[in-house]
Formats: sequence, structure tokens, C-alpha cells
Amino acid sequence: MFVFRYVIVVLIISCSVRTKSEPKSDTEIYKKLEEKIDIIVKDITTSEDEDEDEDDGADSENEVSETYTSFVQLKHLLKTEVLLVEILETFVPAAIQEKDAIKTFILDYKERHVNPVEDEEFLSCPTNAYRLIKKLTHDFRKIVEALGHTFDNHHNEVWNKFRKLLPSYNDIDGAAMALIRIQATYKIDARDMAVGLTSDVCNQWELTADDCFEIGQAAYRAHDFKSALDWFDVTLDILDAEYEEGVDLPEADREAFRYMAGALHQAGQIDVAVVYMKEWLTIDPHNLPAKEMKQLYEKDLQRQENSDDEGSSEEEGDEEFAEDAAYTALCRGENIKTSANLVCRYKHTTPFFHLRPLKEETLSYDPYVATFHDIAVEGEMVQIKEIATKYLTRSAIYNVKEKMEGADYRVSSSAWLGDGVAPELESLSQRIAAAIGLSLETADSLQVRWQ
Repeated sequence: MFVFRYVIVVLIISCSVRTKSEPKSDTEIYKKLEEKIDIIVKDITTSEDEDEDEDDGADSENEVSETYTSFVQLKHLLKTEVLLVEILETFVPAAIQEKDAIKTFILDYKERHVNPVEDEEFLSCPTNAYRLIKKLTHDFRKIVEALGHTFDNHHNEVWNKFRKLLPSYNDIDGAAMALIRIQATYKIDARDMAVGLTSDVCNQWELTADDCFEIGQAAYRAHDFKSALDWFDVTLDILDAEYEEGVDLPEADREAFRYMAGALHQAGQIDVAVVYMKEWLTIDPHNLPAKEMKQLYEKDLQRQENSDDEGSSEEEGDEEFAEDAAYTALCRGENIKTSANLVCRYKHTTPFFHLRPLKEETLSYDPYVATFHDIAVEGEMVQIKEIATKYLTRSAIYNVKEKMEGADYRVSSSAWLGDGVAPELESLSQRIAAAIGLSLETADSLQVRWQ
């Protein structure tokens, strides 16, 4: 009996020792992280080889600065954020993790962790997409400064590989201008967008004063001074709520007054611009550039008051083309149909549609425009999206030299799929040809677009 108990004790001890003696080595951790990075890189990779001949001498950073144009790419950013937290918690010593930039980033991530199932819902809010891009650029720069020379050569190999996954500063501007276009198209108040009142279907991040200021700066650089004024006004409202009277604003926050005054001046509201310059000087009375700008604006105000043509240029600039008005109204879901007797009907014109009739909705008779509903089944659509993902490129236009180039107003990524790409597409093409009664020999390839 004594021997039997001794054997059991020895076995238990040896098992426990073996368990404790098998921690993962650094090499195993590096390898696992690199595998995760490689998976994301593989997912992001698209068939850009076809466009290389047209991108003569293009800067490599600009080529990848398209994160904000594609929902698929934005979903990869969520995975990138998870990886960044994992790298920081794995490789960075505990003492350095306590630095404000790193600690704030990790805590913010853990408080706002998104499950993969909820990615689509989370990113469907444009402000969330903007904040995510901004976090992985601005906040990442602060993290790099806090890290200093923490990493050795082995760490750097993983770190440098990871950095290639991050968005660029061009992405921030692109995402900001996308928000401004959404605001203008759907007639959304900047304040409502900033506090998250624009969507009741997703959990929306509220924008900070710095977020609003950067959106205003993007509009200012694009010479969209009306939108810039809206966002600078929201910025100042948030700052008023954050800082009590008599408390000095940080230098960066004082810039909001300068930009607000500049946007007002450019928009022709010079009298209001002078008021803001005076308010800026109240906060910072010894600021020499502010004094000079105030004097310049006062002279311009005097000239404006003496001018007979006051306000004429502003009226001309506010005219909206009827075509643009119709386009934005359609985006808002407004009914602008002018044709009478528009109908929806089932069609059995070919054997293709005897058992499953074609659903046709007439939208216009002159010119004739119709929509065919449910021409592709759910399973086909899933397959087509999976095929298209690896062919995604930035949506482009032809310029005056008949070369393809990106355009600020085309914030999407698209893929063109010919019948030879996959057998699933041939059946769909035959169905489309039967529906319209025309051959597809000279038709464009199937276009799949992500917005």
C-alpha cells in the first residue's frame, strides 16, 4: 500500500512539473504573430498588377492609401487593431505599457472590443470607420514615440512587417471628405453626426473636438468652406463644454479659432471672422500672427462694406445643378419619378423564366429604364462577392489623357469579372442576356462594387 501511494505521488509531481516547464518560446510567439500578419496581408492583396503599366512612377505609399475606399479593407483594420494590442501586450515591458499613449490605446480597445460577428454593423457607421483609421495613424504615431528603442532586432522584424498593414494619413483625409459628402448628400447636421444621432442601427462612437477639427481642416483644404465652418463650429462648442471659463486652452485647441476665422473670411463672412479673431486675442493676447490677421481682416471688411457688389459671388457659388439635386435626392430615398403609369410585372419571355418568372420594375419610359429584381439568388451573390474580393481595386475614372486615375468623389473599390474568371458567372451572364434580349459579347464585364 505504501509503495502504491508513493507511485501516485511521483506521477502527480512529474505531471505538474512537465506542465510548468513548457512555456511558449519567443520564437514560437514571433512565428504565430507573423502568421497572423501574413493572413491579413493575403486577404488585403488584390490584383493590382493589371494597373501597374498605368501607374508610372507612382509612390508606393499612395498605392496603398486606399483603406477608406473599401468596406472590405476597413474590416481588415479591425483585425489589425487586435494584432497591435497583442504585440504591445506581448513584447512591451509592463513599465512602458503604463505610458499614457500605450495605456490609453489598450484600455480604449478593451472597452470597445468588437466581436467579429458585429464588424459589419460597427463599420456601417461612417464615423466609426473614420475614428478607426484615425486611431491607427495618429494614436500609432504616439505609440511609436512612447516605445522609443524598446524593440530589439528580432522584435523589429515583426514590428516592421506589421506597420505595412496600417493606413496612411491620406486615408484620414479621404475618410473625412467621405463624411462631409455623406453630410451634404443626406442633409445631416454636423452636430448630430458628431454626437452619434445619425444612426439607430449601430453603436456609434462620439467624435471628439480633435476629430471634428480634423474633419473641418480636410474641408478647408478642399476649399469647401461651408462644411469647414460647420465642423469648426462644432469643435468650438465641444471645447467650450470641456474647458471652464478662465482655463487656458492648449495650443493645439487655439488653432480652431484661427481656422474658424480663416474659413469665415474665405466664405465672405468677414465681419464674423473679425469677431473670432478678437476672441482668439482675448485667449492669447500676445499672439503676433493673430494681431496681423485681425488687421488684415478689418481692412478687407472695410473694402467689402465699400463695395457695390457685396454678396454677389456668394449667391453664384451657392447654386446647385439640377442634376446634382436629383442625384442627392435619390440617395436620400426621395421619390423624383416624373413618368406616369410605371408598373412592376412578371415576365415569361424565354424558357429561362417559365418556372421562375422575371421580376421587372419599370423606372422610366423615355429613356426606357428598368430594374430586374432577384435575378441572382443568395448563394450566387455570396460566391460572386468572395470571388471579387481578391480583384478589388480603387474605383477610377478616365482623365483627359484617357488614362485611369482616382477621383475624390468616387469613394469605393470595385472589381470587374469576366465569364472566364469563374464558372458561376457564365450562368448569370446567360440569365442577364435572356432578360434584356441582347447578346453580351460587347457588354462590359460584371462590376462588383464595395462602398
